Amino acid sequence: MLNERKTALEPGILNCWNIDDYFLVKQLDSTVILKQTNRTFEETHDLDAVLDVDGEILDVQRNSSGNLMCITTKGIYQDGVRIQAVDVVHGVFSQYGNAVYCTSKSIYFRSHHYRVNIDEVSCLSYLEQGTTSLVCVGDWKGDVKVIIPDKPTQKLSFGTAISSILGKVIGGETMMLIGTSHGDLHTIRKGERNKWNIGSSPVSLTDCDDFVLVYNAECVLKFVFDDTGNCSARGYIQITPPELIKYTNGQIWTLSDGAIGVLHIDKELMTLKHELQLPRLVRKCIKFKNFMNLSLFVTLTQLPSKLYEDELDFQCQLEVIENNTFKTVSTYKLPRGVEVTDAVNLAYRNDVISTMNEPPINFGVESFLSQCFAISCLHHTEDMKGSPIEIFSVDQDGKLERIATAPSSGIQYYCLTSHANRLLIAGGTRVCAYQIDYSLEHSKFTLQRVTEFLRPEHYTSHVTSVGPDVIITDALASTKYYKLEVLDEPDNEVFLRWVNVEYAYGFNNMFTVALDVFYDLELGADSYGGIGTGSAGADRLGVYSNVGYVLPDEINVIKAIERSKALISQKDLHRLMEDKGLRHIESIPLFLLGSASGGMYSLTFIQSQEVIEATRAILESKVQEIVYAGWKCETLFDYETGEVTTDGYIIDGDLVEMLEKSLGGSLLSNLFERHCSLL
Repeated sequence: MLNERKTALEPGILNCWNIDDYFLVKQLDSTVILKQTNRTFEETHDLDAVLDVDGEILDVQRNSSGNLMCITTKGIYQDGVRIQAVDVVHGVFSQYGNAVYCTSKSIYFRSHHYRVNIDEVSCLSYLEQGTTSLVCVGDWKGDVKVIIPDKPTQKLSFGTAISSILGKVIGGETMMLIGTSHGDLHTIRKGERNKWNIGSSPVSLTDCDDFVLVYNAECVLKFVFDDTGNCSARGYIQITPPELIKYTNGQIWTLSDGAIGVLHIDKELMTLKHELQLPRLVRKCIKFKNFMNLSLFVTLTQLPSKLYEDELDFQCQLEVIENNTFKTVSTYKLPRGVEVTDAVNLAYRNDVISTMNEPPINFGVESFLSQCFAISCLHHTEDMKGSPIEIFSVDQDGKLERIATAPSSGIQYYCLTSHANRLLIAGGTRVCAYQIDYSLEHSKFTLQRVTEFLRPEHYTSHVTSVGPDVIITDALASTKYYKLEVLDEPDNEVFLRWVNVEYAYGFNNMFTVALDVFYDLELGADSYGGIGTGSAGADRLGVYSNVGYVLPDEINVIKAIERSKALISQKDLHRLMEDKGLRHIESIPLFLLGSASGGMYSLTFIQSQEVIEATRAILESKVQEIVYAGWKCETLFDYETGEVTTDGYIIDGDLVEMLEKSLGGSLLSNLFERHCSLL
C-alpha cells in the first residue's frame, strides 16, 4: 500500500536524504528542503545555514555526535564549515558515517588511498562490516572496480553502463548487487554470479534490511535472499514506479513528480499474485532469460470450421504478456488449423558434446538467442503441409518476429527441448535434432537437421535435455536416455548420431503424461495417477530410491523446483549443497505436481534422520494395517515376493492423518510440518 502526500517537487529527482524531520531533495536544477507536517511536506529554509556549501551536494548524513556532514564536489563539510578541501568526482558516507570519495585518479576511505584509473564514475557503494571495508566503483563504460583493503583491486566488466551498486552482507558473506542501464540486475557472492532482467530501463537498488527493492521506470520488484545468497522469493509491487525509493528509519519512502509517499509492504507477501482472464485456452507459458518482465503464452481459440459446417476449427496465437500489469503487449496469430504443441526457450548453452569442436559463437548471437524461442506445429489442413518448427524472437518491447523455419518433412512433432551446441531436439512420430545457425553473409538464421530420424516404438510424448543426455519418453512404453556423438564420416549436413545410454534407469509406466528432471532424479506420471522416479547413471542409483506411487488424481504437469544444467552425481550434489550451505537443511523440495482437477502436490527429499527414523518406526508398527487398508504404495508391498518394506516410501497428508488417528497423537505431523514445509 502506498500513501502519498503532494509536494512541489519537479521531474528529475536525483537523490534524497532524510535528516530529522526534513527531506533534502536534489533535483536537476535545484536542491529543495522539505519539512514533514501531519498531512504534507512544506518547503523550508531551516537547514540553509548548515547546507550553505560550495559545489554540488553528493551525500549528506548526521553523524553519531549530531553534526551534519556533507560531501560536495568541492570537499567535505561539517555543519556548513569545510573541513577538507578536495575536488571530488563522487562521494558517499557508509552506514557508520565514514566517508569514501573519488578524485580524478584516486579513491580515499578510512585513511586508505588507492590510485586507480577512474573513467567517468557513474555510481559508488561503500560497505562497512566490522573491520572489513568494501568499496565498489561503477563507470559509464560498464566496468566495476572492487576495492578491499590489503587485497588486489578487482575489475568486473558488464558490457553496459552501471546505474547502481549495492553491497550487502548475507549469511556472513558479502554480496554485490549491480544494476545496469539496460535493465539487468547482477548478483555476485563467493564468486557465484546470477543475472535477472527487469526491463530495458536503468536499474536502481534500495536496501530495506530484510529484502532489496529493485526498480526502474517500468516496475518495482521485491527480492528476498536466503542465507546462502540465493533469491528465495521475488515479486512485483503494485505501484507506479517512482523516480526514487529511499529506506530510512524503518520506512520506505517513494519520491515522484509532485509527491512523496510511504510504501507499506506485507512481510508475508513474497510475490505479487495476478489473475489473468483469457477467453482462450492456454497451452503453454515460457519466460525469457533476458526479459524478466515478459512472458509468452500460447493460446488456442475455437472457431467455426471452414471445411465442415458441423465441426469446430481452431486458431493458435502467441501472446506476450507484461508481467507487472498482465497486459498483452503483442500478439502473433498463426493460420487457422495450425496447432502449437510445444514452445521452448533457446538460450545458448556451452558445449557438452566434446567431439564437436565447436568454436565459440559471437557474443551478439549468444545474447540474441536468449530472447528467442521455438514452437512445434501440427498442420490440420487439407494438404497437412507446413513447417513443423518455427523460431521467433522477442525484443524489449515484446514485439514478436519469426526468424527461421524448418522445412516440411511430413513428421509430426509434439514436444521440444533446447539442447547444447545450438541444438533443438524435436520429438513426435520421430525424434530429430536440428541446429540453429546464423549466416553473416545473408544476415539470417537457419534451422538445419543434423541427425537421422530416430524411430520410437509408438510416438514420443516428452523430450528433456539435461547436461549431455537427451531423455526421450515413449507415450506407451518407457523412458530412454540418449547421447549425441559426431559421425566419423558425416553425410552432408547430418553429422551427429544417436547413442543409447544403457546404464540409465527411467520411468517406465505406460501412457506417460508428465515428466521432469531434478539433477539426476527423474519424475514421471501416467494417465492413471501413477508417479514414479528413475535415476540416470549406474553410479547414482544408490542414493535416491526408485519409488512408485498412485495418487487419487491424474497428474498432468510436473515441474522441478530447481533445474541443473548438467547431470551430476549424488556425491557432487551433496558437495554442491555443502558449498551453498544447504547441508544443515533437513528437507529439499524437488518437484511441484499439478493435477487435471486443479490440485497441487509437492515432492520433497527428506534429509533429517529424526524424521526418517520416527517415520520408519511408525510405518513398521503399522505397515500391515496400511497394506490391509489397500494403500497404493508399491514400495510398501512387493506383490511378487509378498514382502513388506518401508524403504523408499512417499508420505502424503492422507497417510499422515491415518497414522495419527491410530496413534492418537501428533508426533509425525509435527515432525513432518517442522521439517518438510515447502513454500
